[in-house]
Amino acid sequence: MASSFLDAYPTWALALFGVVGLLGFAIVSYTVVRGPRWMLLGIVLAAAVVQIYQPAGNISVALLLAAAAAPASLWVGRRFLSSVWVWVLLLLAVWQAVAALWSHSFGTPVFRVTSTLAILGSYVLARLVLSEAHGVSRALLVASPVLALQNVLVIVFRFFPGAESAYLTSSLAPWLTEPEVRMIHTEGIQENILEATRAGGLLLNGNIASLFGMATASIFVYVALSEKARWCWYMAALCALGAISTGSKTPIVLAVTLPLVVVIIGAMALRRWFYAGIALLPAVIGLGLVVASGGALLMQLDRSLADRLALWGVAADLFPDKWFLGVGYDGWSTVVVDRFAEIFGTDRIVLPLPPHNFVIQAWADAGLIAAALVLLAALLPIAYAARLLWAVARQRGRLGSREYFEAAMLFVAVTYVPLHGLTDTTSFAGDNHMIPFYGVAVALLRRTYRQRFLRGGAVRPAVSTGPGGGNW
Repeated sequence: MASSFLDAYPTWALALFGVVGLLGFAIVSYTVVRGPRWMLLGIVLAAAVVQIYQPAGNISVALLLAAAAAPASLWVGRRFLSSVWVWVLLLLAVWQAVAALWSHSFGTPVFRVTSTLAILGSYVLARLVLSEAHGVSRALLVASPVLALQNVLVIVFRFFPGAESAYLTSSLAPWLTEPEVRMIHTEGIQENILEATRAGGLLLNGNIASLFGMATASIFVYVALSEKARWCWYMAALCALGAISTGSKTPIVLAVTLPLVVVIIGAMALRRWFYAGIALLPAVIGLGLVVASGGALLMQLDRSLADRLALWGVAADLFPDKWFLGVGYDGWSTVVVDRFAEIFGTDRIVLPLPPHNFVIQAWADAGLIAAALVLLAALLPIAYAARLLWAVARQRGRLGSREYFEAAMLFVAVTYVPLHGLTDTTSFAGDNHMIPFYGVAVALLRRTYRQRFLRGGAVRPAVSTGPGGGNW
C-alpha cells in the first residue's frame, strides 16, 4: 500500500525513487516516440513475468512500466482515441481516481488506477507495434526466455514440491512472487500452491498460473498461424504444459467449454445444427468423468462454490444501501472480517477474502459506475471476437480453415481471462502478470477484425457492421 510505502523509507530514498521513476518514464516515452517499439513491448511482456514487487509492494515495476507507456502511446496514436474501448478504460481510470475520495486507504486506489493505465498502455503500444513488420512476434521472442522459465518452474515445482517450498521461503520470492508470500508463513495464509498436487512457478496461486499459461498459449498459437512463426508453436506447447502442470481444474474445464462455444458459434453461422450437437459431446463426456471420478472433486467444487456464494451474498446484502458508491477501497475487507463468523460459520479468520468476482470487486471499490465500466471493458472484446468467428465461418463455409482457427484463438484469449475473473481474485484483464498479454490479445483481435471483417481482406463483411462498428 502506498501509505506503508511512504512510511517505510526516509525522505532521501523517496526522492531517489521519484527521480528514478521520472527517468524511467522519460526513457519509455522516448522509446514509444522514436523506437524500437517492438523491443519496448517485449520488455513490458518479459517484465510482466518477473514483476519486481519491491519497493512499492503490489504496484510493481512491471505494472508501472506498462502504465508509463500509456501517455506517449496515446500521443503517437492519437487516432486510437476514436476507439470506444480506449475511452472505457480512460473513464474507468478517472472514476477509480475519483473514488479515492471515499476510500479507506490511499494505496489501493493508486494500485487500481495504475492497473487500468497498464491495460491501456499495453493495448495502445501493441497497436503501434502491429504497424511494424512482425512486430508482435519479435516482442514475444524477447519475452520468451522468461516465459519459458515460468513454465519450466511450474513443471519442476509440480514434481518436486520441496523445491517450491524452498523458493517461497527465499529472499527472492517477495520480489518476484508478490509481497504477500511472507504471509503464508507468518499469518497462515492458505494458497493452493502449498498443496503437493499444485504448483505456480513464479505465481502465488495455481489457478492464476493456469490462466496465465493457457491465455499466453492461445496468443502464441495465433501468432504462429498469422505470422508463420514456427517457433511460436514450441512456446505455445510449453505454456499449455505449464498450465496443465499447475494442477488447477480451470484449464481442463475451459479447454472443454470454450472450444465448445467456438464450434457452436460457427455451426450457428453455417446453420449446421449437427455440428452443434456433436460439439456438445465433449461437455457431456467431461461431466460424466467428473461424476465418475468420485465425490472428492465434486465436494471440492461444491465447497469452493459455497464460499463464493457466501461472499456474493454479502454484496447482495450491502447493495441496497451502498448501490452507487460501493463500500470504498478496502471497505470490503472490513465488512467481511466483521461478519466472518456469520458468513463462514467459524471464528478463525483466514485472509485475504476478496469477493472473487471482478464486477463485485469494482462495485465494492468504486461503486456502480466502476462496475458498469469494467463489465463493458470485458464484454466488448468478447462480443467482437464472437462476431469475427461468425463472419469467418460464413465466408469460408467451414470450421476447419486456418482463418477460423486464428479467430478461435483470439476468442479464447479474450474470453478466458474475464471468465476466470468472475470466480477468482483477478480482474477482467487478469492479474499483474496477465495484464500486458491481455492488452496484446485485444490489439491482435482488433487488427484481425479490421483486416478481415471491415476492410474486405481475407474475410468480407458477412453481416452489417452498423454505424461506427469498427471503432470499438
